[in-house]
Amino acid sequence: MTVSLAPALQTFPVLRRSGYRLRLAQNETDLRRVQSLRYQVFNLELNEGFPWSHDTGLDQDAYDRQVHHLMVEHEADDLVVGTYRLQTLSQASCGAGYYTAEEYDLSPMRDLLPEAVEASRACVLKGHRDGPPIQMLWRGIARYMQATHCRYLFGLCSLTSQDAVEGIRAWQYLADSGMIHDSLRVHPHPGFECAHAAEIESSTLPPLEKLPPLFDAYMRIATRIAGYPAIDRAFRTIDFLALLDLEQLPNLVRRRFLR
Repeated sequence: MTVSLAPALQTFPVLRRSGYRLRLAQNETDLRRVQSLRYQVFNLELNEGFPWSHDTGLDQDAYDRQVHHLMVEHEADDLVVGTYRLQTLSQASCGAGYYTAEEYDLSPMRDLLPEAVEASRACVLKGHRDGPPIQMLWRGIARYMQATHCRYLFGLCSLTSQDAVEGIRAWQYLADSGMIHDSLRVHPHPGFECAHAAEIESSTLPPLEKLPPLFDAYMRIATRIAGYPAIDRAFRTIDFLALLDLEQLPNLVRRRFLR
């Protein structure tokens, strides 16, 4: 039984490396294993996530059954240690829409969406973050984008915080580092803003000293921030809409993940 409303990607490869296996979730059992991993990382480790997830031990929402779930398994103990969920415009249109659209008005991205994949709910189990799983997930995303003929990847990069000042300081860091998109600006919906756009752009607050590791990793491969900081009070994070154009990937990254 497929867990996605979209047609199965029949040609999506199974990738193996150093005792790990990457594939797409195929059934209800796979989905529950992915949701359990997300609960372990988001709720138990990071103290993020939905409070009601403690009732089931699963991180789950309305989007889980319309998307494709990348999953990395540690083959020796059959443990799911990494995941991403991915969807195209057709999946979003047939289901509950885009997860990102809960926080942001995606109208400025309208022309990009037919060639875009939305990524969300990324996590890797502690103890497996220095090995192959992260690189395998990124390679899996690249294969998925090739299979769906998409050029753009977008989603949310997050801080574990509910402090609007920290969101503004992160914007300052990103702006000072040249990591803000040249032309695209996507605004949070009313009630999600850290501050008004003009206040963020003119802020004199000191920038953050550094970004979280996964956030920073996205920025180092030419991902750019296109959305002002938004507060997700349900999931307990501060989020930034990020956009990656495969045609702007550095050559080294392109050779590593698109070969």
